[in-house]
Amino acid sequence: MPVRDVVAACRAGNPAKLVVGGAGYSIFPGAALAYLDADFGVCGEGEVVFPVLLERLQRGQDVVGLPGLYARGGLPKDGSWKLKYQERILAAGVVEKFDTSAWHSMKLVLRGTTICGYIDGQRLADVKDNSRSHGMPYLASTYDGDLFDNVTISNQTAAISADGNVPGAPQRTRESSADE
Repeated sequence: MPVRDVVAACRAGNPAKLVVGGAGYSIFPGAALAYLDADFGVCGEGEVVFPVLLERLQRGQDVVGLPGLYARGGLPKDGSWKLKYQERILAAGVVEKFDTSAWHSMKLVLRGTTICGYIDGQRLADVKDNSRSHGMPYLASTYDGDLFDNVTISNQTAAISADGNVPGAPQRTRESSADE
């Protein structure tokens, strides 16, 4: 029986989280997780991470950052999100009716000590953080096997509009087709 059929049988009428792993999975964890449509995958030795994952899920705790853990989608299925600096949560919330199977645009606008975060043009975060006012930009992710497209980092000095756009700056969109 093909492995995707096994996964479909496990999911049929069962709300439990599906965790995959093993030597075959660990070769291409991000691609395997997406192909199998599993909730989580453990890359490498899972004997230590798997019990911690189960404990955190049972307690409703954050699982982001567990070594070797991949999670499906950029945001959890419920659309919850966090804007963090190191271990400090600067803002958190939920994107209503978030579709994890679709392409989304994400934008962070940093100006001085103000950070504005957007998903699909909707402003989700608008916070002041005085712990850093300058430095080098970087893009970091969890062990989710995230895919990024059209990443641009630019220095803008113009005013920022309510939707996060800078007047006169090029706007990029990502169109996806049904076969992606």
